[in-house]
Amino acid sequence: MHQTLLSLAGLLMVTLLSFAQQQAARRAQRQAVQEEVRQMAVGIAKQSVEVIRARAFDNESVSGTPPVGQLTDPSNFPSGKDCEAFGGGDRCDAVEDFHEMTPARQEGQVPGGTFAFQMEVDVHYVDADMNRTTSKTERKEVTIRVQDIRGSNSSPRLSQPVVLTEVIGYHGAS
Repeated sequence: MHQTLLSLAGLLMVTLLSFAQQQAARRAQRQAVQEEVRQMAVGIAKQSVEVIRARAFDNESVSGTPPVGQLTDPSNFPSGKDCEAFGGGDRCDAVEDFHEMTPARQEGQVPGGTFAFQMEVDVHYVDADMNRTTSKTERKEVTIRVQDIRGSNSSPRLSQPVVLTEVIGYHGAS
């Protein structure tokens, strides 16, 4: 009788150890996938900054170099555009055109699958100390948030979006 109980206890311990090891392996795999998704999100954010940086600094500077005082007032920054640079139909040819644009869907490719991401953009003027301001300046801060998206029944793999902020400078007339 004692031998049977001891063998059952030994079997139970081996089973529990095996289960704990499997859980640790799953956790490590989940963290590896999460890091890969994070790296894809960072890549999408960096590419998006370069797309925006390639545009004119301001709608007023698309075909010239006006002084800072003639740049677009921040209260007149458009919002809700569906920029063609990210698959939409609206022409966005200046940095502020991307402000609060319709969230864009981007994809990251990996062998054996595709991951979907949602990207949001905010644009603001910043002063010499890099603080947001409601005044026109020769600097605009572009903030891009990228979050992975999954099916309606699944939560994102990233607990919070990847946020990339870049300041773009203007070298126009004084």
